[in-house]
Amino acid sequence: MKVAWDIHLPGLQRLHHVGTDFTNADRVRFFAENMGRRLEDREGLRRALDTGVNPSEETRRLAFDTFFGDTLEDMIDSDFEIYKKIKDDPNFGALFRAVMYRRIAGVLQSRAAAV
Repeated sequence: MKVAWDIHLPGLQRLHHVGTDFTNADRVRFFAENMGRRLEDREGLRRALDTGVNPSEETRRLAFDTFFGDTLEDMIDSDFEIYKKIKDDPNFGALFRAVMYRRIAGVLQSRAAAV
């Protein structure tokens, strides 16, 4: 499948690759990486996932869900098909959200431990 791909990268202008073949797995990976960078940069999310500040796993997940939803809405134009799949397919959306939570929580905890 030939797709036009727009991805937002910090510090760079939008990249536009026309005629490049991307698999669905590539597209989901790029979307997840892009979302991950955005989420990792959110100071409020860093505080919300800090186990010293917020010891409740349930509360941390609820806070993450809010940041995830806001970030997802901000990314509607980066890949509408993946955005729509996350929103419209409850199984895929729940799996994507859970994977992102584990990834982001792990990254932020590693950063906090290194400080």
